[in-house]
Amino acid sequence: MTSAANEKSAGLSGERLRILLEQLTGQSLPLTDQPGVLQQVAESISAGQSLGYSQFNELLLNVGYDRVDHEFFLYLCDPRAVRSSGNGTPEISSSDGLKEGINAFRELALLLYGNVKYGFKVLSKDAARFSHFISQFRRERSDLEFRSRHEPLVRLKRIDPKDTHLLGYISGGEIKKRLEADPQNPDFKAEKARLDEVIEVGRWNHNVYLTFDHLDVYVATSMREKHEFVFVSEFMSRLETEPHIRDLKLRIFDPTAAYCPDRLDKGLAEALMLKRAACTVYLAQESDTLGKDSELASTLAQGKPVIAFIPEMSDKFWRYLQDTFRNIYPEEPEEEMFLRLLKIYNPGAAWSDNELRLHISGQTTMDLTSLANRAREAVRLHYDKRAYTLKESHPLALQTNLSSGVANGVLVVRKIDACAQLIKQILLNKMQFSVEDKDGYVLLREVISGSIFRVMTADRLLTNSFWNFYNR
Repeated sequence: MTSAANEKSAGLSGERLRILLEQLTGQSLPLTDQPGVLQQVAESISAGQSLGYSQFNELLLNVGYDRVDHEFFLYLCDPRAVRSSGNGTPEISSSDGLKEGINAFRELALLLYGNVKYGFKVLSKDAARFSHFISQFRRERSDLEFRSRHEPLVRLKRIDPKDTHLLGYISGGEIKKRLEADPQNPDFKAEKARLDEVIEVGRWNHNVYLTFDHLDVYVATSMREKHEFVFVSEFMSRLETEPHIRDLKLRIFDPTAAYCPDRLDKGLAEALMLKRAACTVYLAQESDTLGKDSELASTLAQGKPVIAFIPEMSDKFWRYLQDTFRNIYPEEPEEEMFLRLLKIYNPGAAWSDNELRLHISGQTTMDLTSLANRAREAVRLHYDKRAYTLKESHPLALQTNLSSGVANGVLVVRKIDACAQLIKQILLNKMQFSVEDKDGYVLLREVISGSIFRVMTADRLLTNSFWNFYNR
């Protein structure tokens, strides 16, 4: 070992060094440390000595592990420098530096394989593959590539949020039925004319999306009611103007701006966009549909990130909800608005809440404040439950990449700015993670969302069977 002149390491014990090596390799020490080399190396590092490539391999061999390639060792020494320039410090000079290098490798192994042991076995001896994967998965991209993009040759056309519901099959069908029942009604004629105008714009936009040379983000939604179209349209406007991404000239599929008249063509077109987009934003709304959930699963099955946006209750969000419903249904009394919200977010309350049941039946009367509080609480509980289910409890929030077998987790965010920040990090290859060891499991947790993105199971039988039967 040589002296590290400028950096002293924090204390490192032989036991702690053993744990670090087991974390690096994904397996327990194969040999008993008879020479006491772990304690010797730990004391040397603690005293400010550095550990070189040949010495690191000798350490591994003494405790039963295989040697590693030089490129792999350089990454352990200085992962940040290797990711940015391909070069770094050629020695380990502190326990903190060793821990950082091991965690950086574990992140890469979990991202690529969902398994640290397999990642060590494959990458520690293949310099070319290792360098390729660092470049692909951990080397950051410059935002200049996005900022310098040219505008689309054919531009999208804007649709007013209040008119977006006209692109829905249900809304269009209702308008056509009304006109068929009363063909001479001037209001119905005007409705049909406006419907035709909006659908024409939607068809235009659909074709524009198909010819985009690149597509960055796909937005998965379920929309039936008028307010759902408005909510999604306004979400899109706010997302695209967020400071994190507004200057990146991103191409984001807006489901409230496109119209495809044939359900089969629509399915094929959206499958194509899911294939092309770098990530999917999944909007957890009042209700979910087979189509939206399948888009989530399809994205994860391709090994791409899914960001689930679930609103978080606040005074601002509650005011926004009320203002939106007042604008959509301007003639509806406040009482009806709160009852409408309760019907959407807690339909069972009409039976389970005795006071509300008596109010609806006209036997008693509740004041507006009580109705408003119940409606607000119903909205809060609905979205909090959706967030908890996707982030903490639902097993299908982790889906397997069909080509690699790696399990991918849904990234749950509650604020639009966090959603935009995460989109930027995904596109620029800047996602940040923490590695956690919990009850034998190894978890890769994304920092902004706090969600589990990868997992290495503690079940040894499951691991053995999975990789024996799953084709890499």
